[in-house]
Amino acid sequence: MSDILNKNIVNKISFKELSEQSITSEQLLNWSAPIDLAERYEMNNHSSELFYNCSSPWFGSKCQYRFVYNSFLSFDEIVEASVNSRSGIVLNVSVTTCYRFLFDCNRGPWSLCLDWGQICKSKVDCMKGEDEQWCEILEMTTCADDEYRCHYGGQCIPMVFARDGYSTTDCLDGSDEVELRSSSLSLASIACGQVITFQCEERIN
Repeated sequence: MSDILNKNIVNKISFKELSEQSITSEQLLNWSAPIDLAERYEMNNHSSELFYNCSSPWFGSKCQYRFVYNSFLSFDEIVEASVNSRSGIVLNVSVTTCYRFLFDCNRGPWSLCLDWGQICKSKVDCMKGEDEQWCEILEMTTCADDEYRCHYGGQCIPMVFARDGYSTTDCLDGSDEVELRSSSLSLASIACGQVITFQCEERIN
């Protein structure tokens, strides 16, 4: 495995060496460096921490990842191809991140994990109903005076983020912009599985 990874690496450069060459954190991001590494470089660019300069099409903190798509595609084209490929996926199969607090959820014939948006929505997904337990605790959440309480799940957001534009929903259920969304095209009214937006990736509905 280490031999494979070494073939993916053009060279390794310390933060101190990068700084001496006047390399900026923005340049690191352009070279497909992870965001957290670029942030650490911005905060302490004289450390001995290493930046792994990856050969195309590899990326990651140690050049351990690559997209399964054609390496000549741009990042935008890869994202678009990935989203377009979802249209053929059965709708009740989770293709998103796993909700990590359900350890023993048996989904029967669906072997994939539950997405966090599939809990507490009055539909049992785990065979023993673990995904619908303790939901009243979410509903009892109280928010501070300067916070807005989202309708679903008891999430709190700063009051300044409520009603600030339908395209900038901050509640995971979109309830902070519900009045604005009622008269405009909203993410809730379109097929989010086929839309390239970060907001769609975070929808509950």
